[in-house]
Amino acid sequence: MSLIIFSYKSFFICSLLFMTCSNVYGQNTFHLAYGGAALDKCNAMYYDGDNEILIAGETASFDVKEKSILLIKTDTLGVVAWSKVYEYKYYQIPNAILRAQDGGFFILGEMYPKSGPAELGFMIKVDANGNYIWEKTYDNGGNMAEILSAKTTRDGGIIFAGRAEEAIASTQSFFSMNSEKRFMYVVKSDEKGNVLWSRKYSSGNEVRLSRANDVYPMKDGGYIVVGEFNKRERPQDFDVAVVRISESGDVISAFRLGGEYADAGTNVIEASDGSYFVAGETLSYGALSSDIILMKFNINDELLWTKLYGREGSDKISSMNLTKDNNILIIGNTTDSKTLDTDMLLFKIDLDGKVLSVNSYGNNGLDVGSALIETDNALLISGNIMSHKKGNMDISFVKTDMFGKTE
Repeated sequence: MSLIIFSYKSFFICSLLFMTCSNVYGQNTFHLAYGGAALDKCNAMYYDGDNEILIAGETASFDVKEKSILLIKTDTLGVVAWSKVYEYKYYQIPNAILRAQDGGFFILGEMYPKSGPAELGFMIKVDANGNYIWEKTYDNGGNMAEILSAKTTRDGGIIFAGRAEEAIASTQSFFSMNSEKRFMYVVKSDEKGNVLWSRKYSSGNEVRLSRANDVYPMKDGGYIVVGEFNKRERPQDFDVAVVRISESGDVISAFRLGGEYADAGTNVIEASDGSYFVAGETLSYGALSSDIILMKFNINDELLWTKLYGREGSDKISSMNLTKDNNILIIGNTTDSKTLDTDMLLFKIDLDGKVLSVNSYGNNGLDVGSALIETDNALLISGNIMSHKKGNMDISFVKTDMFGKTE
């Protein structure tokens, strides 16, 4: 399925809205913001391991008729090389950006047509300079679908996951089921976006909010998918869902974890020994407000431990990375329960769950971390900011030292 109307425009983001710099142990850190006159938002970030960074988000600035995809190429110093807006006749949200083998990029996410299915997944291919090449849409066989996470695979293809609704085809089930409307949706495509296989997974006919929030290619060739399933006893709440599948999408193991209230799996990474970590958010454990939850599983999918992280207010996770020195970085945000101010929140944690450092960034207002990368000597965080008193939301870009310090 292809879209009818597409246009893109190239421009230079010269509105560096504010900038703070300091010197930490001999290295420069900074906090920058990019944006136009209206809303500009960061959703995902890619780093090539050298000096090239791509920030993918959405914009209502730059004379667009609908909120459109914004792609910014910058370096590790925050110097913008180019910016592009990709404007459809529909509202689109990019949720992942990946490097193609030919040097170009894939942008994946969800879109909202004005007629037909209420939601569609999409994949856009651009070249190394951000010029549009092609696009594909994914509708779960004429129904609704969204793409929330994507990774490249060893064969040059793409694995992506999200939510599908009102399936017509039969689904694979690992709990008692009859039918369902919303479920985990996982698709494997080739480098041209052509579907090689797609699968829909559910936990039973009580499911109303099932979805996959992240997918990770494992060293054994299969994948771990994490997300959420409705609780049987409390349909308005949900549990963490963890599903291990083969290279062809067949279920190897699946289980759900949770307490009395809402618990969701949002991110997953694999360690060098084959163990893996599932992160998410919980209302069932810890404080009365949301906390970040981290679970470690061994290679046999056995839960080794569960730990909670957060401050007194509400804490949420956006991204999780494994560092070069085999530690875990979690970026998200924390909201003060009294002032409702929201700051970026960064944890560095070892593989036993011990906190090595914790830092927050922000002023009075809204500062949210969306994505995180590690360079040779620094951490770079992209997110969103409204605390700079410049009006609408803008894209935030923060450089810290390896421990998350900015001063």
